Amino acid sequence: MDDVALTADLNVAEAGRVMMAQEAVKIAEYGAVICTGAEVTAVHEMRKAIRRTFTSFKLFGPYFKAGTLRKKKKGLRRIMRRLGRSRDLAVFRIKLAAYNEFAAEPLIDLEDYWQRQHEEADDTLQSYLAADKRQSFLERYFGFTDSPGKGVLATADPWSPNKIAYIAPILIYQRVAAVRAFGDYLDDASAAQLHRLRIQFKELRPIREQQGRHAGIAAIHGHHLLPCLVVSIDADVFNRDIFRF
Repeated sequence: MDDVALTADLNVAEAGRVMMAQEAVKIAEYGAVICTGAEVTAVHEMRKAIRRTFTSFKLFGPYFKAGTLRKKKKGLRRIMRRLGRSRDLAVFRIKLAAYNEFAAEPLIDLEDYWQRQHEEADDTLQSYLAADKRQSFLERYFGFTDSPGKGVLATADPWSPNKIAYIAPILIYQRVAAVRAFGDYLDDASAAQLHRLRIQFKELRPIREQQGRHAGIAAIHGHHLLPCLVVSIDADVFNRDIFRF
């Protein structure tokens, strides 16, 4: 379905399906790479594509029949957990290597430990993703993203707004409100709260990028804060993981 244009006149559910299909192409591409070896970039890109898919599920779920997306989200979340562990360990090792390069007393034992953990996580991810059961699930999901009309919730009111041009402004400003609500708490926000803010930012980005022009909404800035949140959350994960060593 990647040849279907995302236009202002598209039904809101089908606009969501197009966004899912665009990410499905990436999931398939990088998933195939991981099945032959858990390459770091492929892990990152597949994880990003699934995360954006979850955003589409959340935004457009109300326009599909109840339960339509539940099993799809469950299956992708299982893959996501294994991608996340592989990604976290890759980040840990990169940052530790940068530290060890100039440290008077490099942390060699920790480096060896994380290398073993990373190799184990990559092997687990690769075998999990390559399993016939997982591949069958992904094929069914890809088929759903390429099936216009499937699972769409029929509306009883013919006058209700059902085009993405009408709904996009609501979706975008709901996400903006969710981000701005954290402004009152940033001074003493916990790691868990910062993680929630990061999620809200990432939910805002794809809908703003994809739908903002159809909704007549100019760019919404805040991307400069996201890298800071990423570093903060990675540090928190690092602190929790280090106690396993």
